[in-house]
Amino acid sequence: MLALGGCRTLLGIDDPVVSPDGGPGDGTADARACYGVAPFELCTDVVGSTELIVPPNVGRALSTTTECDAIVRGWCVVARTNVQIMGQLKVMGTRPLALLASKIAVEGQLDADGDNASGGPGADAATCTTGATAKSGLAGGGGGAGGSFATLGGRGGAGNSGVNSGGLPNGIVLVIDDLRGGCRGGVGAAGTTQGDPGGGGGGAVYLLATSSLAITGKIDASGGGGGRGRLAKSGGSGGGSGGMIVLWSPATNGTATLVANGGGGGGGADNGVNGSPGGECTDAGEALGGNGGTVGAGAGGRGSMGAGGGQNGIDDVTGAGGGGGGGGGGVIRILGTAAFGMTVASPPPS
Repeated sequence: MLALGGCRTLLGIDDPVVSPDGGPGDGTADARACYGVAPFELCTDVVGSTELIVPPNVGRALSTTTECDAIVRGWCVVARTNVQIMGQLKVMGTRPLALLASKIAVEGQLDADGDNASGGPGADAATCTTGATAKSGLAGGGGGAGGSFATLGGRGGAGNSGVNSGGLPNGIVLVIDDLRGGCRGGVGAAGTTQGDPGGGGGGAVYLLATSSLAITGKIDASGGGGGRGRLAKSGGSGGGSGGMIVLWSPATNGTATLVANGGGGGGGADNGVNGSPGGECTDAGEALGGNGGTVGAGAGGRGSMGAGGGQNGIDDVTGAGGGGGGGGGGVIRILGTAAFGMTVASPPPS
């Protein structure tokens, strides 16, 4: 762990004397404790007093908008004495989640993916930029681009037999020094109507266990699938990028499954048939793109898997909508002094 100036560490060192602005010398003790390592330090005076238990075959939702014990660095800090997730914990909300406890065990699933309208926790932030938008046209709109994060989303397929260009993805994040979610996919361009929205970005979750962290289940921060193109002839929308998973503990064990892949792009619509929506990540597998409304209409690109980026949407060849691009990959970081055994992680931890 990293001991920061002005913070009481977990090593039993006496509190330093700090001034109100964090400097030394006015006789005021800082009661915070610091956890994690740079650039993911969490310093807080919040201490957990209750357990968080999700029984087997039970689903529970946790909101990072309304259920925070503290907000530090823009993160929603939820502090508990002990966390045991045997069923499914669905995390949603506007802020990234920092879950702090002495012991954390994930035996079921911690779900922070982008499969809802707002994306995962802390996703689709103002830091997400967009590339060129897809071009509209009554004879077939271009597909939206996939969202980008650590790797690039795919471009959207062109509509109307290549006449109307698809969207271009936003650039990747070169310096990842804060907890944040992924980015939403671009919307497909209209034919006579607009298609469904782009897939939400995967969320951001940070598990900090001061004693032990055991994961035998799954943590999912993958992007949502892009929306389908709708009648008539709109382009499919891009898949959302994967989000971020960060883990820290002095003792880790288990056979974890960690996924922050991109969502698949939606398929473009023809004159009489809607496209189909893009797929979402299952386990550590690839999210498939949606089919075009008919043969020749643009199909969606596959979402990222592993270290790669999202696949480009397919160009229309029959006078219909282009396919949405697949979402790019997110980020997985495993911090601390021990490693998981037999971990399935996509993308690979960096």
